[in-house]
Amino acid sequence: MTVTTTYEQQLARLGEAIAAAGVGRFETELAAMGLRARRSLVSPVAVEILLDRSAPEVVRLRAFSVVARGLATAGTFEPTGELARVA
Repeated sequence: MTVTTTYEQQLARLGEAIAAAGVGRFETELAAMGLRARRSLVSPVAVEILLDRSAPEVVRLRAFSVVARGLATAGTFEPTGELARVA
């Protein structure tokens, strides 16, 4: 049995909210996520793609999964803004 951490649960909720409403609605959370990811040395390329508003949504979603996995492993994600209202 796998234990899901609080960070993983928060990231999963953010992912679900993004899937439902689109990446554009969560730019604040993505910016905070990108900052934490940079500090945690999560894939710089994935972070840049995640934060690139001109990138296609599907590409940003894939980058989100890479960054989210890195943050869940590092245990450094904290929800803000829209996610705090979703959670």
